[in-house]
Amino acid sequence: MRKLSYHGYEEGYDPRVLRLGNLAFDFAYPKTRMPYIHPEITGEQLEKLATSDERPLCYMAAQEGINFSIGLGLQDLLDFSSSRSGDSYTIVIGRDGSKVELIEPNKFFDEVVLTNDDARFWLESRLAVVHRLQILKGYLGMTPKIWLLTGLYNIQDAVTFSTHGQSSSGDFGGSVPLPEPTGLASLLQLNIGSKAKFGHNAVVQRGTQISGKKVWAALWQQVDARFMSVGKWEEQMRGRQLKLLDIYSSQTVRASKGQQAVAEVALSGGEDVRAGQSTGQDPGKEYWELFEKEVTNVEDDYRK
Repeated sequence: MRKLSYHGYEEGYDPRVLRLGNLAFDFAYPKTRMPYIHPEITGEQLEKLATSDERPLCYMAAQEGINFSIGLGLQDLLDFSSSRSGDSYTIVIGRDGSKVELIEPNKFFDEVVLTNDDARFWLESRLAVVHRLQILKGYLGMTPKIWLLTGLYNIQDAVTFSTHGQSSSGDFGGSVPLPEPTGLASLLQLNIGSKAKFGHNAVVQRGTQISGKKVWAALWQQVDARFMSVGKWEEQMRGRQLKLLDIYSSQTVRASKGQQAVAEVALSGGEDVRAGQSTGQDPGKEYWELFEKEVTNVEDDYRK
């Protein structure tokens, strides 16, 4: 299985908002489009399901959201290829951090997420709305991508820096090493707005300090969904098959007479979030406004 990319954020997220097991339609803005927030995983359960390491004096470097380098500040280099020349990068440095990543994402999705009633309702309701919009609203074939959060990169008391080239052409023109630990510590001593040089032709400027533990990058994997009809829904069919909620009348989404509409879901073999730097098939603002209105109606009906 190929290595997937972390998505870096310009501002850190509260770890109570970004958690392993979250489901979202937009990993770049994971608080939008009515995401699902999974219960926090801690203690022995976390040790069983995920790897976790402590990273003193850690850093993260990112360009346009896509994480480019994560490390300890000991050996990694930021390689600015010709295709990236002239671009600016954001560096986030903290005195402490951690990387937490699911050991078996597919097993976690099947045995943890899909056995959680709230997660199932989130999938059933959202996919029912997607299905309805396909059939009744002219969005045939439009299935926005769903993403599962499978890894977190946390930094404590982070300081942000912007980095850019200083050459006349405006690009770096080569490989610029990040400072060693003493250099990282020195950067943390800069005043807000102060600048420092590193490498042959790069300038770094200190931004703000973000207090507390924040999530600065996350690993997302795509959830594939396929619509189908079955003759009769049996409760033992639960698992990867979801009985779509009825949003046409008052029971279940209508398929052909005598049929039950369902969605079958599975964790993808791995479309990388880096691919095309796209968060998926985006049908546009009008679609999402209608989608959120429909989901709100479904949730209101369900709570009655």
